[in-house]
Amino acid sequence: MVSRFRRHRPKTEQEPEEGLRAPPSEAEDGPGVPEATQPAEASETNEPAEAAGMASPSPSPVEIASRDTLSLLSTLLRLHAAEDTVSLTDAAGQLAHAHLDGTHLLVLLADKGGSFRPQSVKPAATQRLVEQLNDALGIDLARETPPPYQGRMAKIWLEDTARPQVVSLADLWGGPAGVEACQQAEKALGISQVTAVRLASPDEPLGIAIFLSCGRPPDSAMLDAIGRHLTVAVANLRSVEKARQFGSIDPIRWIPDRREFARQLSREANRARRYSHPLSVVLLVVDNFDTLRVEYGWTVANRLLRAASSTLAECLRESDLLGSYCHNGFAVILAQTSAEAASEAADRLRESAAGVRVLEGEGGPVPECIVATASYPEDGSDATAILVAAESRLLPKRHLSSATA
Repeated sequence: MVSRFRRHRPKTEQEPEEGLRAPPSEAEDGPGVPEATQPAEASETNEPAEAAGMASPSPSPVEIASRDTLSLLSTLLRLHAAEDTVSLTDAAGQLAHAHLDGTHLLVLLADKGGSFRPQSVKPAATQRLVEQLNDALGIDLARETPPPYQGRMAKIWLEDTARPQVVSLADLWGGPAGVEACQQAEKALGISQVTAVRLASPDEPLGIAIFLSCGRPPDSAMLDAIGRHLTVAVANLRSVEKARQFGSIDPIRWIPDRREFARQLSREANRARRYSHPLSVVLLVVDNFDTLRVEYGWTVANRLLRAASSTLAECLRESDLLGSYCHNGFAVILAQTSAEAASEAADRLRESAAGVRVLEGEGGPVPECIVATASYPEDGSDATAILVAAESRLLPKRHLSSATA
C-alpha cells in the first residue's frame, strides 16, 4: 500500500551529471571601453557631466556574466518544470539558441515503433531554418523518420553513446534527400556543425537531439551540459506521462492527486473502523504560495512544491501515505496513529517543509507552512468526516492564500 504511493515520484528522475556554467563573457579579455563611452574631459566652464551629455558607462564583465547566469538559470527552470512535450521543446530551443551562439535545436523523439517524430519548433529563427532545409533537401522534416540501422547515426543510436557527436545532414537525411543535396544544403545555409545527442532514460531510448550551428561552432562544454539537461528533462517527463495514464498523479508535485488520496483515505478509514485502529490525517499548506508565485513566477513556485514533496516523503514511515491537497498543499494519512501522535508528526512535517529551498543564496522563496490534523474515532467514523474536521481547523489559519484549489 505504502510503496505504491512512494513510487509515484518517478524512479527515473535524474540529475545532470555536471552543472551548467555561464558562458565566458567576451568582454572579459576584449578591448577597453569604446572611445565614445569614455568620460569627456572637463570643459573650461566646468559643466556637470550630465550637462556635457556624458554617455552611461558600459556594463562590467561581472554584470554581463551575472545577467547571463540568471538567464541560463531561468531557462533551465522552464526546461525541467515543463509539463508537456511542447513546452519542453520550446524551452530547450530557447536554451540552445540563447547560450550556444545561435545554435538551433531539433528534438526527434522516438515513438513506440522506434521511428522519430520531430517535435514542433517554437523559436522563429529555427522555424525559418527548418523551412529552408525543407526546400533545400526537398523533403518534409516534420514527417516521421525511420530509425537508423547503419552509418554514423546508427552507431550513436544503437551503441548508447551519451556525449554529443559531430555528424552531418547526410547522416540524418541522406537516404531520402541524397548525400549531395545534404552537402549543398550545409554550404548554402551556412551550417558549420551538426551535432547529435542521444536521449535515453535508464529504461529505454527516447530520441535524438540535433543541434544545427550556423557560424562558429558552439562551446563544446556548454553543448554537452545542455544535452545532459535535455536528456534528464525528457526522461522525467516521460515518467510523469506514464504515471498520468493511470489518472492518479499530480503533474506538479509528482505524488497522488487529490482524487486518488481521497480514495486511499476512504479505504484506510474502513480498515481502521473494521479493526478498531486509530487513524489520523495531516493537512499541510504552503500559505504564502500565491505570494511567492507572484514574486518568483510559476516555475520557481511549482519547483518549491515539488521539492517539498520529496522532503515530506523522506519524513514519513513506510505505512504513511502522501497526497496532494488543493493547489498549494499536501495531505498525509497516518495509519494507526493517535491524535496526540499526529499533532507531533504535523509539527515535524511543518518544520521540514518550511526548510525547503530551491534557489541558492538568501534571496530565494521561503515557504510559510500551516498544518491541521484530524483523527478517527474522535473526529468521525468515515473519510469525509475526518477530512472535513481537518479542513475546519486549517481554514482559520489561512491568511495569505485562497482556500480553494
